[in-house]
Amino acid sequence: LEVFVSDTDHAAGSLVSRLRSADVDAVEVPLLGLGAAAAEADVVVVEAEFAGPTGAVCAAGSRAAAAVARAAGHEVWLLAGVGRVLPSRVWETALARVTLDAPWESDLEVVPADLIDRLVRTGGFGETSCLAIQPDGPVAPELLANLSW
Repeated sequence: LEVFVSDTDHAAGSLVSRLRSADVDAVEVPLLGLGAAAAEADVVVVEAEFAGPTGAVCAAGSRAAAAVARAAGHEVWLLAGVGRVLPSRVWETALARVTLDAPWESDLEVVPADLIDRLVRTGGFGETSCLAIQPDGPVAPELLANLSW
């Protein structure tokens, strides 16, 4: 197993070190090599800042990696930690706050659900339909009224 770790948030080095200490062959990939790495990988894993019924908000570069993987015939897995899959109303409100007129200037971007093959959660794997039917994020009226990013 060889793991390519893309440095989208300047933390790839520490992950590569942890993987190597566990005897995993890991390679740090600069952001410029993201597309080439995604084309070579058997599976591309992107991490959600938060997700909802129509996709996930991830680090910049994630959408490109997912699209390249899809074009190469490889699977894309979305890693969504506890509390990151939001109910529809909260998702829509949060998504409206991060959608920019110039998305190429943002550190975050939306990866559409149709680019995601599997959902990875603490309880294991799920289908992308779980984004809509099994949210685990909080539902509180104050989140809808005072959400700011």
